[in-house]
Amino acid sequence: MWVDVAIYSTHNPPKLPKFRRARFEINGETLIFHLRPSGKIEVKVKEIDRVEGVLLHFFDPPRKALKIDIGDRVVLVSAGKNPLAYDSDILLKFIHSLYSALIDGVVVKEGNIKGSLRVIRTRDNTLEVIVVSDSGPVHLKNELNIENFKVRERIEELRSLVEFLKEDEQGQEQ
Repeated sequence: MWVDVAIYSTHNPPKLPKFRRARFEINGETLIFHLRPSGKIEVKVKEIDRVEGVLLHFFDPPRKALKIDIGDRVVLVSAGKNPLAYDSDILLKFIHSLYSALIDGVVVKEGNIKGSLRVIRTRDNTLEVIVVSDSGPVHLKNELNIENFKVRERIEELRSLVEFLKEDEQGQEQ
């Protein structure tokens, strides 16, 4: 899956970040962007501080991107330059891969059921967090019940990113 990637320092952000085409993969606990024609950016998944959806206004028309904060560096990930070929599915697949690496397998307790978290893709082309237990999968009703603050924060981030991408689809349908 191809995305456009830009990386820069928070100490000296550029007015217009330079994007490069890249293929992404998650290998173990490392997010790797294989840049075209050569090179790569490697990011330890555990070092990601925050991920948020942003609208890049310096493009005409503006396009959506994901802003990944990693200490004093920022990685911008966008679905592409051509607004006619823009597909939010590309960013949704990226989010699914990233958050699967971040929260899959974390043991939590949902009510009286103990199990591990999984990020799944639903039929309506969105992402959900479920708890997989011995009795089967259970929809995660309230992430506030999760004791680990960082995991709770990641689930809230995931849900806000999915909503951010849905805004685009709803705007195009109208």
